[in-house]
Amino acid sequence: PLAVAAATPAIVNELRRIDPENFEYYKARALKFRRALKKMSDKIRSRLAPYKGAPTATFHPSFRYFIRRAGLKYVGSVEGSPGKEPTPKTIKKLLQKFKRYKIKALYSEPQLPKKAVEAIAEILGVPVYELDPLGGSPGRRTYFDLLNYNLSTFEKSLK
Repeated sequence: PLAVAAATPAIVNELRRIDPENFEYYKARALKFRRALKKMSDKIRSRLAPYKGAPTATFHPSFRYFIRRAGLKYVGSVEGSPGKEPTPKTIKKLLQKFKRYKIKALYSEPQLPKKAVEAIAEILGVPVYELDPLGGSPGRRTYFDLLNYNLSTFEKSLK
């Protein structure tokens, strides 16, 4: 939410360029939106505070900023870059690392194949939860719905 809040002034400036007559409207809406984002950021940190420092590993690095800002410890990802499945050598290193950090769960994403995550989770004996970086599905239509969904997923997985 804080990264989106930081980008909001640039969006408003572009809207001003495109539609100068409605600049005041855009400016007012942006202020309201930024306040809501700050509130959401505070909510995320507050609700994940009991798990501060919890080691967290994801499918790929898309959630590392969320994890760090929430006070959790990002320890790595199964897929280093989108679309590149881990090699057997990489999986071996990930297993060692994830065991060392005693992660409690792994996370898949609805847009990507789950095979590697599920295989690693099975070896580690941890459950797989689904995070969503894109949304657009029922219950995750708005940005705030998506943030709440992912927050709830982290809460369930870290208990």
